[in-house]
Amino acid sequence: MWKKILFAFSVLLGVAAMAAIPHFVGIEKIREAIARSGILCLCVFSLFAGLPLVIPAIGWWIIMRGEGITVSIWQALKANFMGFPINMIAPSAYLGAEPLKTVYIAKACGVTKRRVLATIVVAKVQEVAGLTLGMFVAAVVYLWRGDLGRQQRISVSIVTGVMVLIMAGVMVLFFRNAQPSVKIINFLAGFRIGRRKLARLRPKAEELEHLIHACFMHRWRRFLVAQLVTLGSAISLFFRPWVYFIFDPSVGSMGSEHLSAIYVVTNSINTISITPGGLGVFEAGLVGYFSAAKIGADNALAYAFANRIFDVVYILWGVWLIVHTGLTGVAKGIAKGTDETIKPEDQPTAADV
Repeated sequence: MWKKILFAFSVLLGVAAMAAIPHFVGIEKIREAIARSGILCLCVFSLFAGLPLVIPAIGWWIIMRGEGITVSIWQALKANFMGFPINMIAPSAYLGAEPLKTVYIAKACGVTKRRVLATIVVAKVQEVAGLTLGMFVAAVVYLWRGDLGRQQRISVSIVTGVMVLIMAGVMVLFFRNAQPSVKIINFLAGFRIGRRKLARLRPKAEELEHLIHACFMHRWRRFLVAQLVTLGSAISLFFRPWVYFIFDPSVGSMGSEHLSAIYVVTNSINTISITPGGLGVFEAGLVGYFSAAKIGADNALAYAFANRIFDVVYILWGVWLIVHTGLTGVAKGIAKGTDETIKPEDQPTAADV
């Protein structure tokens, strides 16, 4: 009951923000900003809008083929397209659409759900690693090129340095199978806060670390190839504003410092958003940065509008695929939080890779 109330509240909050922000900026200004970019901009931008769905699917396909699952690239793409509308509105313990993707690939390829879910876990870790690395690089670029004062530069340098040390340490511990996440859970449990939840989380975290370590050790060449491919998703997100504004004569070619700041802001919002798909929050974040950087709040909302157009396009495309693939029941179960397609025996282990 409370989940439904909170979800309804988050939707209303997002819609209210979406409706209010343009009025503060000026509807006519936003229309002019959109008109400046033109139809050609939207045509080219549409190609970039789909890359964060297409590229991770290719990386996932490489992992699945390495594990002996005879899946085609189209099947991997189709699974990601079907997952998009669910990930936008119904995040869960499997990051939203993973049960649906698992069921579809398992049925289409005649393999167990356990094997498919194992590849999904590894692919998701790679996707998150790519986004995290992108945010680190963006922070360094902004530190180098941004118009910062001495105190701000020192602060950003300290934060970036801490990020480097944490990332390097976590990667080393993961690949040595030192179980850093389990150690963190044990540390938190020592404070006697949420001990029961942490106790349930500990074996899952331990198995996940074994899974990642086994995949890297047994198929490390293919693992690295898939990781390099998946990094393309982060790169496409980084250059997305540049592709849009290169068609707008009032903005033109965006500098790397702006691209870096927009990348960090938008991905931070998408990671910890309190509304479905960052509705309203995404727009507010862009308006805040564009105003501070003196690029124009109207340009921020024109860019946000272009993103939302293709969000709607891919949501409708994903829903159409779900219906025509016969997975409507699974999708509804996930949206309601009552999905039971992934049972305890379907949970992957290191033996599955």
